[in-house]
Amino acid sequence: MKNSFRRGVDDDRVKIRLTGDFATEPSAMTDFHSDAFKKVADAAAAVAGDVIPVPFIMLGATDSGTSGPSANGVVNFFPTTDSKGYHGIDERLPIKDFQRAIQFYTLLING
Repeated sequence: MKNSFRRGVDDDRVKIRLTGDFATEPSAMTDFHSDAFKKVADAAAAVAGDVIPVPFIMLGATDSGTSGPSANGVVNFFPTTDSKGYHGIDERLPIKDFQRAIQFYTLLING
């Protein structure tokens, strides 16, 4: 796995050291010129307005490691604007973000 990170970083000045016991290969990168990225970017613009989609490293476990081999691109994205209630006491999602997510996934699935 260390070699995967090394190839992705491509800078010998960066020191990479694995820690802990949770070690999985990162998901494959999706080209931001691909149809998959464009479809997500278009749906995001439709529901979130003035946004500029950019590739980034998503920290955290997702399903993309297992779904990647059967897809032509994996783009991790969730169309929320208020992350204040995530992963804490009384975890919650504002109704407006929930509605935006429904609209986003409807556009993404139906094209």
